[in-house]
Amino acid sequence: MKKGIATLLCLLLIFSSLPAWAAGVTVQTDQSSYIRGGKVNIVGNVQGKGTKPTLTVRGPNQSIEYTYQWNDSEISDQGAVQTFFTLRDNATYGTYTVTLKASSGEATTTFVVEEQKKEKIVELTAELNATSYVEGDTVTVSGTVKEDGKGVSTSVQVTWKKNGTELKKEAVFSNNSGQYTHTFRPIAAGSYTVKVEALGKETEQSFIVSSAPTPAPSPTPTPSPAPAPSPTPKPAPAPSKDEEVDRIVREQLQSSVATVTVQVEKQATVAATTVGELVKANKPLAIQASGATVVISPNVLQSFHARTHATVAVIPVQKEGAYRAYDFSIQVDGEKYERLFEKPIEIRMNVGKQVKHADHTAAYYWDEQTKQWEYVGGSLKGEEWVVAVSHFSTYAVIEQFHTFADIHAHWAKPYIESLASRMIVKGMKKDEFVPSGHVTRAEFAVLLARALHLTKSSYKGVFSDVSEQLKWAVVEIEAANAAGIIRGNNGRFEPHAPITREQMAAMIVRALQYKNAKSLEGVKESNVVFADGSTIASYAREDVQLAAKLKIIDGKIKNGQRVFDPKGKATRAEAAKMLYEMTRLINE
Repeated sequence: MKKGIATLLCLLLIFSSLPAWAAGVTVQTDQSSYIRGGKVNIVGNVQGKGTKPTLTVRGPNQSIEYTYQWNDSEISDQGAVQTFFTLRDNATYGTYTVTLKASSGEATTTFVVEEQKKEKIVELTAELNATSYVEGDTVTVSGTVKEDGKGVSTSVQVTWKKNGTELKKEAVFSNNSGQYTHTFRPIAAGSYTVKVEALGKETEQSFIVSSAPTPAPSPTPTPSPAPAPSPTPKPAPAPSKDEEVDRIVREQLQSSVATVTVQVEKQATVAATTVGELVKANKPLAIQASGATVVISPNVLQSFHARTHATVAVIPVQKEGAYRAYDFSIQVDGEKYERLFEKPIEIRMNVGKQVKHADHTAAYYWDEQTKQWEYVGGSLKGEEWVVAVSHFSTYAVIEQFHTFADIHAHWAKPYIESLASRMIVKGMKKDEFVPSGHVTRAEFAVLLARALHLTKSSYKGVFSDVSEQLKWAVVEIEAANAAGIIRGNNGRFEPHAPITREQMAAMIVRALQYKNAKSLEGVKESNVVFADGSTIASYAREDVQLAAKLKIIDGKIKNGQRVFDPKGKATRAEAAKMLYEMTRLINE
Protein backbone atom coordinates (compact mmCIF):
# COMPACT_ATOMS: atom_id res chain seq x y z
CA MET A 1 0.00 0.00 0.00
CA LYS A 2 2.78 2.40 0.98
CA LYS A 3 4.65 1.55 -2.22
CA GLY A 4 1.57 2.40 -4.34
CA ILE A 5 1.10 5.76 -2.63
CA ALA A 6 4.77 6.59 -3.12
CA THR A 7 4.49 5.80 -6.85
CA LEU A 8 1.40 8.03 -7.17
CA LEU A 9 3.16 10.90 -5.43
CA CYS A 10 6.10 10.59 -7.81
CA LEU A 11 3.81 10.74 -10.84
CA LEU A 12 2.06 13.85 -9.47
CA LEU A 13 5.44 15.49 -8.90
CA ILE A 14 6.54 14.71 -12.48
CA PHE A 15 3.36 16.05 -14.10
CA SER A 16 3.23 19.16 -11.88
CA SER A 17 6.73 20.07 -13.07
CA LEU A 18 5.76 20.03 -16.76
CA PRO A 19 6.05 23.49 -18.40
CA ALA A 20 2.90 25.56 -19.06
CA TRP A 21 3.25 25.14 -22.82
CA ALA A 22 2.45 21.44 -22.48
CA ALA A 23 -1.22 22.43 -22.26
CA GLY A 24 -1.43 22.97 -26.03
CA VAL A 25 -0.64 25.24 -29.00
CA THR A 26 -1.27 28.99 -28.91
CA VAL A 27 -0.74 31.82 -31.39
CA GLN A 28 -1.34 35.55 -31.35
CA THR A 29 -0.38 38.79 -33.10
CA ASP A 30 0.94 41.92 -31.44
CA GLN A 31 -2.06 43.97 -32.64
CA SER A 32 -5.66 43.30 -33.61
CA SER A 33 -5.53 45.60 -36.64
CA TYR A 34 -2.93 46.91 -39.11
CA ILE A 35 -2.63 49.19 -42.10
CA ARG A 36 -1.11 48.39 -45.48
CA GLY A 37 2.67 48.08 -45.31
CA GLY A 38 2.53 47.40 -41.57
CA LYS A 39 4.74 44.91 -39.75
CA VAL A 40 2.85 41.95 -38.23
CA ASN A 41 4.64 40.30 -35.28
CA ILE A 42 3.44 36.78 -34.48
CA VAL A 43 4.28 34.73 -31.38
CA GLY A 44 3.17 31.23 -30.48
CA ASN A 45 3.77 28.31 -28.20
CA VAL A 46 4.09 24.62 -29.10
CA GLN A 47 4.95 21.54 -27.06
CA GLY A 48 8.72 21.74 -27.36
CA LYS A 49 11.14 20.80 -30.09
CA GLY A 50 10.49 18.16 -32.73
CA THR A 51 6.91 19.31 -33.30
CA LYS A 52 7.61 20.80 -36.78
CA PRO A 53 5.41 23.91 -36.33
CA THR A 54 4.18 25.61 -39.51
CA LEU A 55 2.48 29.01 -39.71
CA THR A 56 0.11 30.11 -42.47
CA VAL A 57 -1.54 33.53 -42.90
CA ARG A 58 -4.52 33.72 -45.24
CA GLY A 59 -6.16 36.89 -46.54
CA PRO A 60 -9.90 37.74 -46.73
CA ASN A 61 -10.16 35.84 -50.03
CA GLN A 62 -8.31 32.82 -48.52
CA SER A 63 -5.13 33.52 -50.50
CA ILE A 64 -1.89 32.62 -48.68
CA GLU A 65 -0.16 35.86 -47.66
CA TYR A 66 2.68 34.38 -45.58
CA THR A 67 3.96 30.98 -44.45
CA TYR A 68 6.84 29.89 -42.25
CA GLN A 69 8.17 26.62 -40.77
CA TRP A 70 10.47 26.58 -37.75
CA ASN A 71 13.33 24.13 -37.23
CA ASP A 72 14.28 22.91 -33.77
CA SER A 73 17.04 25.49 -33.37
CA GLU A 74 14.45 28.28 -33.64
CA ILE A 75 12.17 26.85 -30.93
CA SER A 76 12.95 27.86 -27.34
CA ASP A 77 13.23 25.33 -24.54
CA GLN A 78 9.83 26.55 -23.33
CA GLY A 79 8.29 25.89 -26.76
CA ALA A 80 8.04 29.53 -27.83
CA VAL A 81 8.18 30.47 -31.52
CA GLN A 82 8.06 33.85 -33.20
CA THR A 83 8.21 35.43 -36.64
CA PHE A 84 7.04 38.50 -38.50
CA PHE A 85 6.15 39.63 -41.99
CA THR A 86 5.31 42.93 -43.69
CA LEU A 87 1.94 43.51 -45.30
CA ARG A 88 1.96 44.42 -48.97
CA ASP A 89 1.31 48.06 -49.88
CA ASN A 90 -1.80 46.92 -51.77
CA ALA A 91 -2.93 44.33 -49.20
CA THR A 92 -6.65 43.56 -49.33
CA TYR A 93 -8.72 45.20 -46.59
CA GLY A 94 -10.54 42.75 -44.31
CA THR A 95 -9.99 39.90 -41.85
CA TYR A 96 -6.84 37.74 -42.03
CA THR A 97 -6.55 34.29 -40.41
CA VAL A 98 -3.33 33.11 -38.75
CA THR A 99 -3.02 29.32 -38.28
CA LEU A 100 -0.22 27.63 -36.33
CA LYS A 101 -0.06 23.85 -36.85
CA ALA A 102 2.25 21.42 -35.06
CA SER A 103 2.25 17.73 -34.29
CA SER A 104 1.14 18.75 -30.81
CA GLY A 105 -1.97 20.61 -31.97
CA GLU A 106 -3.33 23.61 -33.86
CA ALA A 107 -4.36 27.19 -33.00
CA THR A 108 -5.76 30.15 -34.94
CA THR A 109 -6.21 33.86 -34.47
CA THR A 110 -7.29 36.74 -36.67
CA PHE A 111 -6.37 40.33 -37.38
CA VAL A 112 -7.83 43.05 -39.57
CA VAL A 113 -6.22 45.17 -42.27
CA GLU A 114 -8.04 48.45 -42.49
CA GLU A 115 -7.68 51.76 -44.25
CA GLN A 116 -5.37 54.18 -42.52
CA LYS A 117 -7.38 56.68 -40.58
CA LYS A 118 -6.43 60.22 -41.29
CA GLU A 119 -7.77 63.29 -39.65
CA LYS A 120 -10.24 64.95 -41.95
CA ILE A 121 -9.93 68.66 -42.63
CA VAL A 122 -13.22 70.36 -41.81
CA GLU A 123 -14.14 73.71 -43.35
CA LEU A 124 -17.13 75.67 -42.06
CA THR A 125 -18.30 79.01 -43.42
CA ALA A 126 -21.07 81.37 -42.33
CA GLU A 127 -22.21 84.52 -44.12
CA LEU A 128 -25.03 86.97 -43.43
CA ASN A 129 -27.40 88.25 -46.11
CA ALA A 130 -26.74 91.92 -45.23
CA THR A 131 -24.36 94.17 -43.31
CA SER A 132 -26.99 96.05 -41.29
CA TYR A 133 -30.57 95.47 -40.19
CA VAL A 134 -33.52 97.23 -38.59
CA GLU A 135 -36.14 95.80 -36.28
CA GLY A 136 -38.36 93.28 -38.05
CA ASP A 137 -35.88 92.44 -40.83
CA THR A 138 -35.18 88.78 -41.61
CA VAL A 139 -31.56 87.83 -40.94
CA THR A 140 -30.30 84.85 -42.94
CA VAL A 141 -27.10 82.98 -42.21
CA SER A 142 -25.86 80.54 -44.84
CA GLY A 143 -22.68 78.69 -45.65
CA THR A 144 -21.11 75.33 -46.39
CA VAL A 145 -19.68 72.38 -44.46
CA LYS A 146 -16.81 70.53 -46.11
CA GLU A 147 -14.61 67.55 -45.25
CA ASP A 148 -11.36 67.29 -47.15
CA GLY A 149 -12.65 69.86 -49.62
CA LYS A 150 -15.96 68.09 -50.35
CA GLY A 151 -19.39 69.19 -49.17
CA VAL A 152 -21.06 66.84 -46.69
CA SER A 153 -24.57 66.35 -45.40
CA THR A 154 -24.49 66.72 -41.62
CA SER A 155 -26.12 68.35 -38.61
CA VAL A 156 -25.44 72.08 -38.21
CA GLN A 157 -26.15 73.78 -34.87
CA VAL A 158 -27.15 77.45 -35.17
CA THR A 159 -27.35 79.68 -32.05
CA TRP A 160 -28.64 83.26 -32.08
CA LYS A 161 -27.79 85.60 -29.18
CA LYS A 162 -28.55 89.21 -28.22
CA ASN A 163 -26.06 90.96 -25.94
CA GLY A 164 -24.77 87.50 -24.89
CA THR A 165 -28.21 86.08 -24.04
CA GLU A 166 -29.32 83.04 -26.03
CA LEU A 167 -32.53 83.64 -27.96
CA LYS A 168 -32.80 80.68 -30.30
CA LYS A 169 -30.91 77.43 -30.81
CA GLU A 170 -31.81 75.01 -33.56
CA ALA A 171 -30.30 72.21 -35.63
CA VAL A 172 -30.51 72.29 -39.41
CA PHE A 173 -28.98 69.93 -41.93
CA SER A 174 -26.67 70.70 -44.77
CA ASN A 175 -27.52 69.12 -48.13
CA ASN A 176 -25.30 66.73 -50.05
CA SER A 177 -23.30 69.70 -51.34
CA GLY A 178 -22.68 70.86 -47.76
CA GLN A 179 -24.92 73.94 -48.06
CA TYR A 180 -27.12 75.06 -45.17
CA THR A 181 -29.27 78.10 -44.35
CA HIS A 182 -31.14 79.41 -41.32
CA THR A 183 -33.23 82.52 -40.66
CA PHE A 184 -34.02 84.67 -37.64
CA ARG A 185 -36.18 87.77 -37.18
CA PRO A 186 -35.01 90.19 -34.46
CA ILE A 187 -37.81 92.33 -33.03
CA ALA A 188 -35.67 94.67 -30.91
CA ALA A 189 -32.60 96.79 -31.50
CA GLY A 190 -29.26 95.64 -30.09
CA SER A 191 -26.01 93.75 -30.70
CA TYR A 192 -26.49 90.20 -31.99
CA THR A 193 -24.30 87.21 -32.77
CA VAL A 194 -24.95 83.96 -34.62
CA LYS A 195 -22.74 80.95 -33.90
CA VAL A 196 -22.62 78.01 -36.30
CA GLU A 197 -21.21 74.60 -35.25
CA ALA A 198 -20.65 71.43 -37.29
CA LEU A 199 -18.26 68.44 -37.13
CA GLY A 200 -16.33 69.93 -34.22
CA LYS A 201 -15.79 73.31 -35.92
CA GLU A 202 -17.49 76.59 -35.13
CA THR A 203 -17.63 80.08 -36.57
CA GLU A 204 -19.41 83.24 -35.48
CA GLN A 205 -20.78 86.41 -37.07
CA SER A 206 -21.88 89.64 -35.36
CA PHE A 207 -24.42 92.20 -36.52
CA ILE A 208 -26.26 95.27 -35.27
CA VAL A 209 -30.02 95.77 -35.39
CA SER A 210 -31.17 99.38 -35.33
CA SER A 211 -34.54 100.74 -34.27
CA ALA A 212 -37.01 101.09 -37.09
CA PRO A 213 -37.32 104.82 -38.08
CA THR A 214 -40.53 106.53 -37.03
CA PRO A 215 -42.16 108.11 -40.09
CA ALA A 216 -42.70 111.90 -39.84
CA PRO A 217 -46.41 112.89 -39.94
CA SER A 218 -47.43 114.33 -43.27
CA PRO A 219 -49.53 117.57 -43.32
CA THR A 220 -53.24 117.05 -43.58
CA PRO A 221 -54.37 118.32 -46.99
CA THR A 222 -57.31 120.70 -47.30
CA PRO A 223 -60.34 118.64 -48.22
CA SER A 224 -61.78 119.27 -51.62
CA PRO A 225 -64.68 117.69 -53.41
CA ALA A 226 -63.65 114.58 -55.22
CA PRO A 227 -65.49 111.89 -57.07
CA ALA A 228 -66.38 108.88 -55.00
CA PRO A 229 -63.64 106.27 -55.45
CA SER A 230 -64.62 103.07 -57.15
CA PRO A 231 -64.23 99.99 -54.91
CA THR A 232 -60.84 98.28 -55.22
CA PRO A 233 -61.27 94.60 -56.08
CA LYS A 234 -59.86 92.28 -53.38
CA PRO A 235 -57.00 90.09 -54.59
CA ALA A 236 -57.63 86.36 -54.59
CA PRO A 237 -56.12 84.74 -51.49
CA ALA A 238 -52.81 82.91 -52.03
CA PRO A 239 -53.06 79.17 -51.74
CA SER A 240 -52.12 77.76 -48.29
CA LYS A 241 -49.25 75.32 -47.84
CA ASP A 242 -51.76 72.50 -47.38
CA GLU A 243 -53.51 73.42 -50.62
CA GLU A 244 -50.10 73.49 -52.31
CA VAL A 245 -49.36 69.94 -51.08
CA ASP A 246 -52.69 68.71 -52.44
CA ARG A 247 -52.02 70.41 -55.77
CA ILE A 248 -48.57 68.79 -56.11
CA VAL A 249 -50.00 65.38 -55.23
CA ARG A 250 -52.80 65.69 -57.81
CA GLU A 251 -50.37 66.84 -60.50
CA GLN A 252 -48.14 63.79 -59.92
CA LEU A 253 -51.15 61.47 -59.87
CA GLN A 254 -51.77 62.52 -63.47
CA SER A 255 -48.18 61.57 -64.41
CA SER A 256 -46.47 58.20 -64.78
CA VAL A 257 -44.44 58.41 -61.53
CA ALA A 258 -44.59 55.23 -59.43
CA THR A 259 -44.36 57.13 -56.13
CA VAL A 260 -45.87 60.56 -55.44
CA THR A 261 -43.23 62.72 -53.72
CA VAL A 262 -43.75 65.96 -51.79
CA GLN A 263 -40.97 68.13 -50.35
CA VAL A 264 -41.85 70.18 -47.26
CA GLU A 265 -40.02 71.96 -44.48
CA LYS A 266 -41.29 69.96 -41.50
CA GLN A 267 -44.79 68.65 -42.13
CA ALA A 268 -47.28 67.87 -44.88
CA THR A 269 -51.07 67.93 -44.56
CA VAL A 270 -53.06 66.00 -47.14
CA ALA A 271 -56.84 66.32 -47.53
CA ALA A 272 -58.92 63.17 -47.11
CA THR A 273 -60.11 63.46 -50.72
CA THR A 274 -56.48 63.52 -51.90
CA VAL A 275 -55.72 60.47 -49.76
CA GLY A 276 -58.63 58.74 -51.49
CA GLU A 277 -57.16 59.58 -54.90
CA LEU A 278 -53.79 58.12 -53.87
CA VAL A 279 -55.46 54.92 -52.70
CA LYS A 280 -57.52 54.68 -55.89
CA ALA A 281 -54.38 55.15 -58.02
CA ASN A 282 -52.55 52.60 -55.82
CA LYS A 283 -49.54 54.90 -55.45
CA PRO A 284 -47.45 55.37 -52.30
CA LEU A 285 -46.85 58.85 -50.89
CA ALA A 286 -43.26 59.92 -50.08
CA ILE A 287 -42.81 62.98 -47.86
CA GLN A 288 -39.32 64.52 -47.77
CA ALA A 289 -38.41 66.90 -44.94
CA SER A 290 -35.16 67.98 -43.25
CA GLY A 291 -33.04 65.18 -44.70
CA ALA A 292 -35.54 62.38 -44.05
CA THR A 293 -38.16 60.64 -46.20
CA VAL A 294 -41.34 58.86 -45.11
CA VAL A 295 -42.88 56.44 -47.62
CA ILE A 296 -46.50 55.44 -46.90
CA SER A 297 -48.19 52.70 -48.93
CA PRO A 298 -51.78 53.07 -50.23
CA ASN A 299 -52.98 50.38 -47.79
CA VAL A 300 -51.61 52.26 -44.78
CA LEU A 301 -53.02 55.56 -46.06
CA GLN A 302 -56.44 53.94 -46.32
CA SER A 303 -56.16 52.44 -42.82
CA PHE A 304 -55.98 55.93 -41.28
CA HIS A 305 -59.70 56.44 -42.18
CA ALA A 306 -59.20 60.20 -42.41
CA ARG A 307 -62.48 62.16 -42.64
CA THR A 308 -60.94 65.59 -43.31
CA HIS A 309 -57.14 65.40 -43.44
CA ALA A 310 -53.95 63.63 -42.34
CA THR A 311 -50.72 65.38 -41.28
CA VAL A 312 -47.24 63.79 -41.28
CA ALA A 313 -44.55 65.65 -39.32
CA VAL A 314 -40.78 65.07 -39.50
CA ILE A 315 -38.93 67.13 -36.87
CA PRO A 316 -35.13 66.88 -36.57
CA VAL A 317 -33.92 66.52 -32.98
CA GLN A 318 -30.52 66.35 -31.30
CA LYS A 319 -29.55 63.04 -29.67
CA GLU A 320 -26.08 62.38 -28.27
CA GLY A 321 -24.11 59.87 -30.32
CA ALA A 322 -26.61 59.81 -33.21
CA TYR A 323 -25.75 60.63 -36.82
CA ARG A 324 -29.36 61.63 -37.44
CA ALA A 325 -32.42 61.72 -35.18
CA TYR A 326 -36.01 62.68 -35.97
CA ASP A 327 -39.34 62.83 -34.22
CA PHE A 328 -41.86 61.26 -36.64
CA SER A 329 -45.59 61.69 -35.98
CA ILE A 330 -48.97 61.46 -37.72
CA GLN A 331 -52.20 63.29 -36.94
CA VAL A 332 -55.51 62.16 -38.40
CA ASP A 333 -58.31 64.73 -38.33
CA GLY A 334 -56.30 66.72 -35.76
CA GLU A 335 -55.78 63.76 -33.37
CA LYS A 336 -52.39 62.09 -32.84
CA TYR A 337 -52.31 58.61 -34.40
CA GLU A 338 -50.78 56.26 -31.82
CA ARG A 339 -51.81 52.81 -33.06
CA LEU A 340 -49.52 50.35 -34.83
CA PHE A 341 -49.50 50.69 -38.61
CA GLU A 342 -51.42 48.12 -40.61
CA LYS A 343 -48.23 47.51 -42.61
CA PRO A 344 -44.72 48.87 -41.95
CA ILE A 345 -43.87 52.38 -43.14
CA GLU A 346 -40.44 52.95 -44.68
CA ILE A 347 -38.36 55.82 -43.34
CA ARG A 348 -35.05 56.97 -44.82
CA MET A 349 -32.60 59.13 -42.90
CA ASN A 350 -29.79 60.82 -44.82
CA VAL A 351 -26.50 60.10 -43.03
CA GLY A 352 -24.22 61.27 -45.83
CA LYS A 353 -20.83 59.54 -45.65
CA GLN A 354 -20.72 59.47 -41.85
CA VAL A 355 -21.23 55.72 -41.36
CA LYS A 356 -17.83 54.02 -41.05
CA HIS A 357 -18.92 50.43 -40.27
CA ALA A 358 -22.46 49.54 -41.33
CA ASP A 359 -22.14 46.25 -39.40
CA HIS A 360 -21.94 48.25 -36.17
CA THR A 361 -24.72 50.69 -37.11
CA ALA A 362 -28.50 50.50 -36.77
CA ALA A 363 -31.68 52.52 -36.43
CA TYR A 364 -33.17 52.70 -32.94
CA TYR A 365 -36.32 54.17 -31.46
CA TRP A 366 -36.55 55.90 -28.09
CA ASP A 367 -38.74 54.00 -25.61
CA GLU A 368 -40.34 56.60 -23.36
CA GLN A 369 -41.24 54.00 -20.72
CA THR A 370 -37.80 52.44 -20.29
CA LYS A 371 -35.94 55.64 -21.25
CA GLN A 372 -33.55 53.76 -23.53
CA TRP A 373 -32.91 53.06 -27.20
CA GLU A 374 -34.51 49.94 -28.72
CA TYR A 375 -33.01 48.22 -31.77
CA VAL A 376 -35.00 48.47 -35.02
CA GLY A 377 -32.35 47.63 -37.63
CA GLY A 378 -32.29 48.77 -41.25
CA SER A 379 -29.44 49.05 -43.72
CA LEU A 380 -27.30 51.61 -45.52
CA LYS A 381 -28.40 52.28 -49.10
CA GLY A 382 -26.30 54.94 -50.76
CA GLU A 383 -26.19 57.80 -48.24
CA GLU A 384 -29.49 56.92 -46.56
CA TRP A 385 -30.25 54.61 -43.65
CA VAL A 386 -33.44 52.79 -44.63
CA VAL A 387 -35.67 51.00 -42.13
CA ALA A 388 -39.29 49.79 -41.98
CA VAL A 389 -41.15 50.77 -38.79
CA SER A 390 -44.45 49.67 -37.27
CA HIS A 391 -45.12 52.88 -35.34
CA PHE A 392 -43.87 56.45 -35.15
CA SER A 393 -41.63 57.75 -32.41
CA THR A 394 -38.20 59.35 -32.15
CA TYR A 395 -35.81 57.39 -34.37
CA ALA A 396 -32.04 57.74 -34.65
CA VAL A 397 -29.13 56.23 -36.58
CA ILE A 398 -26.33 55.26 -34.17
CA GLU A 399 -22.94 53.64 -34.76
CA GLN A 400 -21.11 52.11 -31.81
CA PHE A 401 -18.62 49.30 -31.13
CA HIS A 402 -18.61 46.62 -28.46
CA THR A 403 -16.43 43.54 -28.00
CA PHE A 404 -15.57 41.01 -25.29
CA ALA A 405 -12.25 39.90 -23.82
CA ASP A 406 -12.94 36.20 -24.45
CA ILE A 407 -13.58 36.34 -28.22
CA HIS A 408 -10.26 37.82 -29.40
CA ALA A 409 -9.22 34.70 -31.31
CA HIS A 410 -12.66 33.12 -31.77
CA TRP A 411 -13.99 32.24 -35.24
CA ALA A 412 -17.31 33.98 -34.43
CA LYS A 413 -15.68 37.27 -33.33
CA PRO A 414 -17.00 39.45 -36.24
CA TYR A 415 -20.56 38.10 -35.84
CA ILE A 416 -20.60 38.60 -32.06
CA GLU A 417 -19.13 42.11 -32.29
CA SER A 418 -21.65 43.15 -34.93
CA LEU A 419 -24.64 41.93 -32.91
CA ALA A 420 -23.29 43.33 -29.62
CA SER A 421 -22.61 46.71 -31.22
CA ARG A 422 -26.23 46.77 -32.42
CA MET A 423 -27.52 45.79 -28.93
CA ILE A 424 -28.97 42.47 -30.14
CA VAL A 425 -26.77 40.18 -27.99
CA LYS A 426 -25.27 40.82 -24.58
CA GLY A 427 -22.45 39.24 -22.62
CA MET A 428 -22.81 36.86 -19.68
CA LYS A 429 -20.71 39.43 -17.84
CA LYS A 430 -19.59 42.93 -18.78
CA ASP A 431 -16.45 41.74 -20.63
CA GLU A 432 -17.29 38.07 -21.21
CA PHE A 433 -19.49 36.64 -23.93
CA VAL A 434 -18.78 32.95 -23.19
CA PRO A 435 -18.99 31.85 -26.86
CA SER A 436 -18.91 28.12 -26.02
CA GLY A 437 -21.78 28.39 -23.54
CA HIS A 438 -25.15 26.89 -24.41
CA VAL A 439 -28.37 28.78 -25.24
CA THR A 440 -31.77 27.96 -23.79
CA ARG A 441 -34.95 28.03 -25.86
CA ALA A 442 -36.17 31.06 -23.89
CA GLU A 443 -32.89 32.93 -24.45
CA PHE A 444 -33.05 32.33 -28.20
CA ALA A 445 -36.68 33.47 -28.34
CA VAL A 446 -35.63 36.74 -26.67
CA LEU A 447 -32.78 37.19 -29.18
CA LEU A 448 -35.16 36.61 -32.10
CA ALA A 449 -37.76 39.03 -30.74
CA ARG A 450 -35.05 41.67 -30.27
CA ALA A 451 -33.48 41.17 -33.70
CA LEU A 452 -36.86 41.20 -35.46
CA HIS A 453 -38.26 44.06 -33.37
CA LEU A 454 -41.40 41.98 -32.72
CA THR A 455 -44.48 43.69 -31.35
CA LYS A 456 -45.00 42.80 -27.69
CA SER A 457 -48.33 42.56 -25.87
CA SER A 458 -49.61 41.64 -22.41
CA TYR A 459 -49.30 38.09 -21.05
CA LYS A 460 -51.78 35.62 -22.54
CA GLY A 461 -50.59 32.27 -21.13
CA VAL A 462 -49.98 30.63 -24.51
CA PHE A 463 -47.74 27.89 -23.07
CA SER A 464 -48.52 26.00 -19.87
CA ASP A 465 -44.86 26.07 -18.74
CA VAL A 466 -44.27 29.79 -19.43
CA SER A 467 -45.71 31.85 -16.60
CA GLU A 468 -45.65 35.56 -15.88
CA GLN A 469 -42.87 34.88 -13.38
CA LEU A 470 -40.49 34.47 -16.34
CA LYS A 471 -40.51 38.28 -16.65
CA TRP A 472 -37.31 38.62 -18.70
CA ALA A 473 -38.62 36.39 -21.52
CA VAL A 474 -42.37 35.81 -21.33
CA VAL A 475 -43.53 38.63 -23.65
CA GLU A 476 -40.78 37.83 -26.18
CA ILE A 477 -41.73 34.12 -26.21
CA GLU A 478 -45.37 34.95 -26.83
CA ALA A 479 -44.47 37.56 -29.46
CA ALA A 480 -42.38 34.99 -31.35
CA ASN A 481 -45.27 32.52 -31.09
CA ALA A 482 -47.75 35.10 -32.44
CA ALA A 483 -45.41 35.65 -35.41
CA GLY A 484 -45.38 31.89 -36.13
CA ILE A 485 -41.67 31.52 -35.32
CA ILE A 486 -41.92 29.23 -32.28
CA ARG A 487 -44.59 26.58 -31.84
CA GLY A 488 -43.86 24.43 -28.81
CA ASN A 489 -45.14 20.89 -28.32
CA ASN A 490 -48.48 19.87 -26.78
CA GLY A 491 -48.93 23.31 -25.25
CA ARG A 492 -45.46 23.35 -23.70
CA PHE A 493 -42.40 25.39 -24.74
CA GLU A 494 -39.68 24.03 -22.40
CA PRO A 495 -38.09 27.47 -21.97
CA HIS A 496 -35.12 26.30 -19.88
CA ALA A 497 -34.09 23.42 -22.15
CA PRO A 498 -30.92 23.97 -24.25
CA ILE A 499 -31.90 24.71 -27.83
CA THR A 500 -30.68 22.19 -30.41
CA ARG A 501 -29.11 23.06 -33.73
CA GLU A 502 -32.11 21.80 -35.71
CA GLN A 503 -34.55 23.77 -33.54
CA MET A 504 -32.52 26.93 -34.04
CA ALA A 505 -32.33 26.44 -37.82
CA ALA A 506 -36.12 25.95 -38.00
CA MET A 507 -36.78 29.14 -35.98
CA ILE A 508 -34.36 31.17 -38.10
CA VAL A 509 -36.05 30.11 -41.36
CA ARG A 510 -39.52 30.86 -39.94
CA ALA A 511 -38.23 34.28 -38.88
CA LEU A 512 -37.12 34.96 -42.45
CA GLN A 513 -40.52 33.86 -43.76
CA TYR A 514 -42.17 36.28 -41.33
CA LYS A 515 -39.91 39.29 -41.94
CA ASN A 516 -38.67 38.95 -45.52
CA ALA A 517 -40.14 35.98 -47.40
CA LYS A 518 -38.46 37.20 -50.61
CA SER A 519 -35.08 36.20 -49.16
CA LEU A 520 -36.17 32.55 -49.45
CA GLU A 521 -37.11 32.86 -53.11
CA GLY A 522 -34.76 31.63 -55.82
CA VAL A 523 -32.76 29.39 -53.48
CA LYS A 524 -30.86 26.80 -55.51
CA GLU A 525 -32.65 23.48 -55.83
CA SER A 526 -29.76 21.06 -55.22
CA ASN A 527 -29.63 19.88 -51.62
CA VAL A 528 -26.69 20.25 -49.26
CA VAL A 529 -25.63 16.76 -48.21
CA PHE A 530 -25.01 16.01 -44.53
CA ALA A 531 -23.76 12.54 -43.58
CA ASP A 532 -26.16 12.54 -40.61
CA GLY A 533 -29.07 14.01 -42.59
CA SER A 534 -31.34 11.06 -41.76
CA THR A 535 -31.19 11.99 -38.05
CA ILE A 536 -32.68 15.46 -38.64
CA ALA A 537 -36.26 15.61 -37.32
CA SER A 538 -38.88 15.56 -40.08
CA TYR A 539 -40.30 18.96 -39.07
CA ALA A 540 -36.86 20.58 -39.47
CA ARG A 541 -35.41 18.90 -42.59
CA GLU A 542 -36.65 21.46 -45.11
CA ASP A 543 -35.66 24.36 -42.85
CA VAL A 544 -32.16 22.96 -42.32
CA GLN A 545 -31.74 22.61 -46.09
CA LEU A 546 -32.88 26.21 -46.66
CA ALA A 547 -30.56 27.48 -43.94
CA ALA A 548 -27.62 25.58 -45.47
CA LYS A 549 -28.33 26.85 -48.98
CA LEU A 550 -28.54 30.41 -47.66
CA LYS A 551 -25.16 29.98 -45.88
CA ILE A 552 -26.79 30.53 -42.50
CA ILE A 553 -25.36 27.22 -41.31
CA ASP A 554 -22.21 25.41 -42.46
CA GLY A 555 -22.23 22.07 -40.64
CA LYS A 556 -19.17 20.43 -39.12
CA ILE A 557 -16.43 18.10 -40.35
CA LYS A 558 -16.36 14.85 -38.38
CA ASN A 559 -14.19 11.88 -39.39
CA GLY A 560 -13.72 13.47 -42.80
CA GLN A 561 -17.47 13.84 -43.41
CA ARG A 562 -19.76 16.86 -43.34
CA VAL A 563 -22.33 16.52 -40.57
CA PHE A 564 -24.99 18.84 -39.15
CA ASP A 565 -25.27 17.40 -35.62
CA PRO A 566 -29.00 18.25 -35.43
CA LYS A 567 -29.50 17.13 -31.82
CA GLY A 568 -26.35 18.91 -30.62
CA LYS A 569 -26.76 21.74 -28.14
CA ALA A 570 -26.23 25.06 -29.94
CA THR A 571 -23.53 27.33 -28.55
CA ARG A 572 -23.78 31.08 -28.05
CA ALA A 573 -21.24 31.55 -30.87
CA GLU A 574 -23.33 29.44 -33.26
CA ALA A 575 -26.45 31.38 -32.30
CA ALA A 576 -24.64 34.67 -32.99
CA LYS A 577 -23.52 33.51 -36.43
CA MET A 578 -27.03 32.40 -37.41
CA LEU A 579 -28.65 35.60 -36.09
CA TYR A 580 -26.10 37.71 -37.97
CA GLU A 581 -26.84 35.94 -41.26
CA MET A 582 -30.57 36.27 -40.60
CA THR A 583 -30.36 40.05 -40.11
CA ARG A 584 -28.21 40.32 -43.24
CA LEU A 585 -30.84 38.54 -45.34
CA ILE A 586 -33.70 40.55 -43.82
CA ASN A 587 -32.05 43.83 -44.78
CA GLU A 588 -31.03 42.84 -48.32
